[in-house]
Amino acid sequence: MIGVLTGVKSTDQASLDVVSVYGGNSWHKLIKVQLLSALPSVFAALKIAAPASFLGAILGEYVGGPDVGFGPALVNAQQSLEVARVGGLHLSLVLLQVLVISSLGLSLEK
Repeated sequence: MIGVLTGVKSTDQASLDVVSVYGGNSWHKLIKVQLLSALPSVFAALKIAAPASFLGAILGEYVGGPDVGFGPALVNAQQSLEVARVGGLHLSLVLLQVLVISSLGLSLEK
């Protein structure tokens, strides 16, 4: 949300004036100019928010979520003292997170 607001407020005033001169209303200014100028800020915020949301989902499962998923699997492995399974689950989570971040980064770079 902060990224969107920052991008919308950083819109060039000359671009907004051009829309006004050609008869555009405030809705046209928002859609055609301000949201387009906010896209770089939105994508920068998305690069930060995506890993945090992934971590939040795992922690939510870990604390008290559903009976299936990585969280309960980690709890069961820790309670059973299965060190190799805990390490494997952590490694798979790290690899999944790296895959998500790198695919997001590659898609935003184009």
